[in-house]
Amino acid sequence: MSEAAHKVELTRHINRLHFLFPHEFSFYPKTWMLPEEFGEVSAYMSKAKKPPTLIVKPDGGSQGDGIFLMQNIHDVHLSTALARPCVVQEYVAEPYLLEKFKFDLRIYVVLKRLEPLEIFICREGMARFCTEHYQPPTHKNISKTYMHLTNYSLNKHSAGYVQSDAEDKGSKRKISAVFKQLEKQGCNIPLLWAEIDQLACKTVIALLPILKLQTQIISTELKQDLRSFQILGFDILLNKDLKPILLEVNSSPSLRIDYEEETVPGKVDYYVSKTDLEIKLPIVKDTMSLVWQQKKV
Repeated sequence: MSEAAHKVELTRHINRLHFLFPHEFSFYPKTWMLPEEFGEVSAYMSKAKKPPTLIVKPDGGSQGDGIFLMQNIHDVHLSTALARPCVVQEYVAEPYLLEKFKFDLRIYVVLKRLEPLEIFICREGMARFCTEHYQPPTHKNISKTYMHLTNYSLNKHSAGYVQSDAEDKGSKRKISAVFKQLEKQGCNIPLLWAEIDQLACKTVIALLPILKLQTQIISTELKQDLRSFQILGFDILLNKDLKPILLEVNSSPSLRIDYEEETVPGKVDYYVSKTDLEIKLPIVKDTMSLVWQQKKV
């Protein structure tokens, strides 16, 4: 699963199905794989009347490591790309904002089994906010990490980061609380959930052939059928029209429930986050219950 969820492999499988069913897989931004599609990216940028903004993501990167925005193809150094494959993706320059901040949704998906395919989508998750008011990308602000990237691992170092357990405050909030805010602004929440469900299911379907193949290979090597499960973290952005856009899939989403705080200079203490606890503990408990049911079958 970890290899299938890597950015290059995920892109390869989604692009394959997008070619066959463009309407059904329109939830994934236009994405290229480097170094093999460097020519296509270069041609795309050179044909554009206005320099498009693209986001570069290292293949196996996590927690925002190595991610950057660019408006010039020469910002990608082929020597780096050859040493470390990456994807180049159209940047969603018009995201839906709350309180002038860009945010994304961490949706937790439990892949219970492949045969028959069973997917469970958690109705609670996490909304992660940037810590600087959003502005469309320009050559002046394109490097402002806290404005454009929603990763908690990056924004927790920002002076604007807010640690709060209040439902309508903080740089990390429960999805249920954010959806209440969206509903007050006219968002059709049942429809949004239906679109998120479809996005998650179609993404897993795109990965299904490689997952089944790898499972068969390993089962043959071990001479036994495998029973396994996976908790996945889908990172989803809402565009200005409140349509969900898939950014990436994490095969090992963080299930930590604590956060660190420098109480005195040079001394860091750890505290339990009520928000993380209320999101992640039920996910783990429910997943264990699902796996136990699977073992009894």
